[in-house]
Amino acid sequence: MKTNRRKMSWVQLTFITAANMLGAGIIMLPSQLAEVGTISIFSWIITSLGSLALAMTFSRCGMFTTKAGGMGGYAEYGYGRIGHFMTNYAYSVSIVIANVAISISAVGYGAGFLGMDFSPVQTCLYTIALLWIAASLNIKGSRYSSRLTTFTIWCSILPILTISVIGWYWFNPTTWIEAWCPNPISWSDAVGNSIALTLWSFLGLESASVNADAVENPRTSVPKATFLSTAFVAVI
Repeated sequence: MKTNRRKMSWVQLTFITAANMLGAGIIMLPSQLAEVGTISIFSWIITSLGSLALAMTFSRCGMFTTKAGGMGGYAEYGYGRIGHFMTNYAYSVSIVIANVAISISAVGYGAGFLGMDFSPVQTCLYTIALLWIAASLNIKGSRYSSRLTTFTIWCSILPILTISVIGWYWFNPTTWIEAWCPNPISWSDAVGNSIALTLWSFLGLESASVNADAVENPRTSVPKATFLSTAFVAVI
């Protein structure tokens, strides 16, 4: 009973998964997609459908696989211990790179907000400090992390929703059409190039399966959290 009390509910797991996706994508990508043009709306649609398909795959794995350990456990179920190792190793490398990229972006946004210009050395030091701060906040365990994430996700969502609603006052259809494809490339190249960017925005949909050991009733909690958080982020 004591162990169950320390575990997350499926609602908290959904918040964590959605927060990971929002932090990785929506906050980082606007300036990059602006260089591609408003044609990137097609990339969002394609990537959203593909990510929902991946979410469904993770959901099915969570329902039918009894192995613990998230994606590594799913791979071990079909390919043995070597599959478990290769999956977790590749995932760990990708997360290290992703966390550094997100931290650098956060430092860059902070510099812009404060009207400062950081040198490469300053950016490096501030990024390292931010990574340590984020790591220290998660030392207390998954239960504390889930509560913290519930707070931070609203700090992300509220500004986005505010801009999405109030921003219509300044929306100019002519400007939107003129920015359709500013680069002299074909439709397929523009969409293909921006898909690599929009796919980044869904990095984190695997968070529910990775935290399967820390959630109550993972066989039902992981599938619900994975699919609902991915659908939610796609709409946002």
